[in-house]
This record gives sequence, C-alpha cells and structure tokens, in this order.
Amino acid sequence: MPLVLLPTALTYSLAVSLVPSLAEAAAQKQYDVIHKRLHQSMRISLVAGAPFTIIMFLFAEPICELLYAHGEYSSLLQLIAPIGIFIYLQAPLQATLQALDKPGVALRNTFFGAVVKISLIIWLASNPALGIKGALIAIAVNTVLVTLLHGLSVKKFVGFTMQFFDFIKVGAAIIIAGAFAHYVSSLLYAQPQWLSLLAACATTMILYLYFMFIMKIIDRHDLVRIPYIGKWFQER
Repeated sequence: MPLVLLPTALTYSLAVSLVPSLAEAAAQKQYDVIHKRLHQSMRISLVAGAPFTIIMFLFAEPICELLYAHGEYSSLLQLIAPIGIFIYLQAPLQATLQALDKPGVALRNTFFGAVVKISLIIWLASNPALGIKGALIAIAVNTVLVTLLHGLSVKKFVGFTMQFFDFIKVGAAIIIAGAFAHYVSSLLYAQPQWLSLLAACATTMILYLYFMFIMKIIDRHDLVRIPYIGKWFQER
C-alpha cells in the first residue's frame, strides 16, 4: 500500500490547492472555471499516477524483491496496482465536493464505501483460498466504488464529466512505454537486478512523458500547477 499511495503526495497536494479556486468560482457561479480547473487537476492526477501503475504491475517481482526481500509478494502488488488510478483520481473529486460546500456528500460516499469494504473483508478474507488477497480485493472494490460515487456526485452538482479520450491516450502511452521498458529489462537480465529495474523505470518515464507532450495531454501550463517544481516552468 505505501508503494501504491506514493503518487498521492502529488495528487493530494493538487487537491489542496484546488479547493480555494473552486470555492471562489462556485461562489460566483462560474461553472466554466470549475470545469476547467477540475479537468486540469484530474488530467494531471491521471498523468502522474499512470506510469507508477504500469511500473508496479510489470516489475512487481523485482520491486518486492529489492524492497522487501520477498519476490513472492509480487502477486499482491500486481493485484492492487491497477486500482491506483482510482486512488489518484479520488483526491481532486473529493476536493471539489469540499469546495462546493458538499462535505456531507463526500462523507456519505466514503462511509458507504467503508461499509462495503468491511463487509467484503469479513466475507473474502475469511476464505482460506483467498486469505490476504481477499482483503486487497475488498480495498480495491472500496476504492473504485468511492471514486465513482464522488464522480457521479460532482457530475450531479456541476455537470462535469472527464474526457474519455484522455484515458485512451494515457492508456495507449503506458502500454507502449511499458512494453518497451519490459524489452529493455529483458536485455539487461544478466545485470544486477537493481540496475535492470532502474533502467526499465527510467525508460518508462521518459517515453511516457514524451508521448504525453506529443499527444498534448500535458503542456507547460499544466506543469506550472505542480507544487514545488511548477515555478521552474513559469514565464520569466
């Protein structure tokens, strides 16, 4: 879970910075501004989280071997890694509900998801055939459910919908970058494991960012909104 939650350092920072601007726009009923800001944050969260997801899924075994000295944990990481996308998108959606003065709706969605998660943990984790995987499945269902509920709530209040074509572009980018990274890793199979993993991760990130700019998913204006490093992309 700490690995999967690593990109939330960025997504939750974006969510915190999103609240004041959305609250001001909501007070002035500037729904076009709300849509613009929310779409930027959702897009950056998706773009930031996607490469971590594919890296954790493809290279779960060497990651678990290097960090935990237990490569057999890789199946658990592969199970939860794809759900990371929903975790990263959940933060800006919840921040939007806060900015729209709908914290009760966010609480209701989260509470409903928690009830479902606990019920599934009791049912699945007690199954000897699943064991700890049952708990991960319950966490995955909870994450997807709460994110979808937040998304439906935001759509209800401001009519916002994520552009589906962005998901297609990002999905194509991570598949191509991941495939090439896997090829690089296979070429370095005789090298130390940490070196092979580092080269594969670097390849994934470089290719992925290249595709993001080529497909115009991100630009300089998006980079400016990223905490800490955004100041380097501001116009002088």
